Amino acid sequence: MDGFSSRIVAILGQCGSFFAGALLIILFSLTLVNENLITSDNIIAVYTFLFVMFTSCRILVPDENVAFDSKKSMEKVDRYVHYIPPVWRTEPHTEKVRQLFSSLFQYKVVSISMTSF
Repeated sequence: MDGFSSRIVAILGQCGSFFAGALLIILFSLTLVNENLITSDNIIAVYTFLFVMFTSCRILVPDENVAFDSKKSMEKVDRYVHYIPPVWRTEPHTEKVRQLFSSLFQYKVVSISMTSF
């Protein structure tokens, strides 16, 4: 599913990471100038929140230097599933195939506590 990235989500991720990074740099610079700022009540929580926001937004931005080969990925799926519709082989890069594929193979969220049992 990595080959189907949304441009709007990527732009929002770039904007979010830019603003969070800018605030982190400003806050870090202020901390270097005034050391008493680090001893204030919630500054570590603000640093943590901005860092988590920065890294979360960077995950939304796809790598521009990676070339995605949809035919090879579909061949890998075919090796494990042993049957895929013929349309998937001829047009693996289309939105129609992505919708069909995502309806059959849905992402599942599994918590860490469930995986330990």
